[in-house]
Parts: sequence; structure tokens; C-alpha cells
Amino acid sequence: MIVCAALALALAVAVEDARSCRIRNSFCLAMAALGLAFQAVRIWAPELSGVLAFHLADETSAPQAVLAAALLELLCGAALELAWRRIHGASGMGLGDIKYIAAWATLLGPGIFVPLAAAALVGALVTLVQKKKRFAFGPYLSVAFSCMLVLLSSDIL
Repeated sequence: MIVCAALALALAVAVEDARSCRIRNSFCLAMAALGLAFQAVRIWAPELSGVLAFHLADETSAPQAVLAAALLELLCGAALELAWRRIHGASGMGLGDIKYIAAWATLLGPGIFVPLAAAALVGALVTLVQKKKRFAFGPYLSVAFSCMLVLLSSDIL
């Protein structure tokens, strides 16, 4: 159920960000709530967490470590974005993207880094090919994180 809800939220974020270049806080909060719920199940009822928890079972992805990493990503991402804005006078990635990444980190834990790098690479290449100065990062993040979630939950990885 958490996987289906996360995929539905990812689709909503992709569509909205593609249209408006904004990711609503409500979407980020909903995704973070899903991740927090999943981590709570891993802590208090591990037998209910299913296949996804099996793939997140090493010590680097203990629920507490996952949540700490998500908070650290949020703080570091926000600090970098605010520094970029101060230096360049314009936004870089955007705080909505940063909050969205942190929300997904509550669910994927260390599994977030490969799809994050893939989304950044594909998004940058598409932007260069289209010769745009700005692009909506949310759709790329949604596709990459959703693919990782499906791979983790389908017992492929």
C-alpha cells in the first residue's frame, strides 16, 4: 500500500512540477509521512514491512539512520540552495526539489543516491539539448525514485 501511494504521489508531483515548476509542500509532507510510516513499521512491527524492508536491512539503513540522513539532506540542500541564491541572485535547484528529495529519502534511505544522480544527469542533458536555462526537476526525480522503489519492492535488487 505504501508503494502504491508513493507512486501516485510521484505522478502528481511530476505532472504539477512539469506544468508550474513548483512542488507543493503538501506533496512533500505526504511523501515524508509515507516514509515515516514505513520506518515506524520497520521499528515496531518489522514482520509487516515486507520485501522493501528486506532490501533496506543493512545497518546503514536502520530506520533511525534513514531519518537522520533525510534530515541531513534537507538541511544541507537548503543551505546550499540559499547560498546559491545569495551568490547568484537566482534560485538553483529550488527548495521544493530539496524538500521532495528529503521526503523520498525517508522511504528509500541510502537507495536514493543512484536515482538522484540519474535524475540529475538526465535532467541536465535534456536541458542542454533543449537549450533551456530552467527546467522542472520534479518529473525526473519522480521517475527515478519510482523506478528505484519498484525495483526494491519487486525483489529484483
